[in-house]
Amino acid sequence: MVLLSPHRELTEDALIERARAVGDVLPVIGFYLQPAVGGRVLSRDFWTRLAAIESVAGIKVAPFDRYRTLDVLHGVCRAGREADLASPCTPATTTTSWPI
Repeated sequence: MVLLSPHRELTEDALIERARAVGDVLPVIGFYLQPAVGGRVLSRDFWTRLAAIESVAGIKVAPFDRYRTLDVLHGVCRAGREADLASPCTPATTTTSWPI
């Protein structure tokens, strides 16, 4: 896991480079937390670039904000990684049908 909270001064570009460096050694799991518990607001572009890194194995999305959650989902889809990083709770694996 690449922790972002101790590095609040880093730009999104620097965070991406840090994730790549960690990913050269081991799989990366992104954690998107709400600012109230140490998270920070990150752009949709950040999530697209993070998801495009092959060593990213997953992203825990917990910003408790529907628009920030959608930024992550759009980023993963734009990176073409939805099959790799999709939640196990998709229509193919659940009997619950959620209206869009």
